[in-house]
Amino acid sequence: MSNSLFYNHIDKTASNAELIELIEVFALENPKQQIYLLNAPLGEKYSYDYQQNAIVLLSPKHKLIFIDIKGDAEAFEIYIEDFVEDLSSLSDKYKYKEHIGRPRDWKREVTTSVVYTNKFNLSNVFEDCALPKVLQRKSELLISLLIGSINDIDKIGVEMPETILEKVKKNIILFDGDQTRFIYKDFRNKSVSIQGLSGTGKTELLLHKLKELYVSNENDKIFLTCHNIALANTLKNRIPSFFNFMKVEKQIEWNSKLWVGWAWGSQKDSNSGLYSYLCNFYKIPFLRFSSMTNYKTIFTQVLEHVNKIDERDFEYAFDYILIDERQDFPREFFELCKKIAKKKIYIAGDIFQDIFENTRETELEVDVILNRCYRTDPRTLMFAHAIGMKLFESKKLNWFDDSYWEAIGYKLKRKQDSREVLLSREPIRRFEDLELENFKQCCYPTDYIH
Repeated sequence: MSNSLFYNHIDKTASNAELIELIEVFALENPKQQIYLLNAPLGEKYSYDYQQNAIVLLSPKHKLIFIDIKGDAEAFEIYIEDFVEDLSSLSDKYKYKEHIGRPRDWKREVTTSVVYTNKFNLSNVFEDCALPKVLQRKSELLISLLIGSINDIDKIGVEMPETILEKVKKNIILFDGDQTRFIYKDFRNKSVSIQGLSGTGKTELLLHKLKELYVSNENDKIFLTCHNIALANTLKNRIPSFFNFMKVEKQIEWNSKLWVGWAWGSQKDSNSGLYSYLCNFYKIPFLRFSSMTNYKTIFTQVLEHVNKIDERDFEYAFDYILIDERQDFPREFFELCKKIAKKKIYIAGDIFQDIFENTRETELEVDVILNRCYRTDPRTLMFAHAIGMKLFESKKLNWFDDSYWEAIGYKLKRKQDSREVLLSREPIRRFEDLELENFKQCCYPTDYIH
């Protein structure tokens, strides 16, 4: 069992393993609490002499907790000072400083430090570090900087929103554990895939992954592709503004370091799509679309051609390939991408697009399953699924096995000696603070529904 809200970015060592395992157990016992473990800002090039002897424990609605493992007070204090200084630089970089103030203020208000001993009690630490509402947003904005989940500070501000609409619009977005894992974890396998419901942030995560890859190495060649030409155009148009928002200083070198295009492309423009590029790169005849020619046909053609190339003459087309709309591609497409990408391919796909979906045909064995939908309140989503699948009626349109229900974010509880099943979803940050219990809801009779 795992907690999708927990993320650990620290390798275990002899000195920190005991504490990390203690925090992991706490995270499993408190699955609704978002927790991050790190010792330097994620996605940045900061490093510290003492970071192997310290842990920074982050959790919304709590102070930023610096934990000293070794017990060297002087070195630990220098580590905190350097860490806070770098966090202040990030605050200035992303224009947070004019909203949250200078570090001399927020360091006192929303940070604390403790020493790990055999009397360490994590529940007590969290209880002591709980923040009043007036300071919670400041803490969460600092957390967003540390995990790279950058918010538009001018739109959301630091003040606590009052109305329900403002709370939704000005909610501070923080990557959950699974999202953070996809962006920052160094996966061992060459093919890394994520899968989830619509609204779980897959495309946004691909953009963040693209940014991380693009700035990490000057010479890497990257291709971002998808099934739909409209989505490809949207992604290409979004990247410049996204890179500007994320303060990427490296200039975009279109069609020499970075390509964005749909999977097919045009014979007249080799950079317009992945297939058209590969035909030009490997000197393969280009096949036009027809009733007899589809994705399976063209990528089987390229795969067969590439497999015939002698290893001594083979050249990789790209270092990385990022793929959206996974569910629309044949198996041969992914085999080809693994063959022609030197380092890794990253794949994102949808799950549960059709209420008649046959779960046996749906691939669940992926690296990261995103089952928390941030686009819709869980209660609304459950109601829509229930109506669409006729779950309230004696004859259901469809029913999934337990593993599939869990993959799309449901928790199952079966009553003993009964066929009754209780389905529920965990609340999500965007809607959890909305006080809807006293909200007046009006239902009116209608003749349009029978």
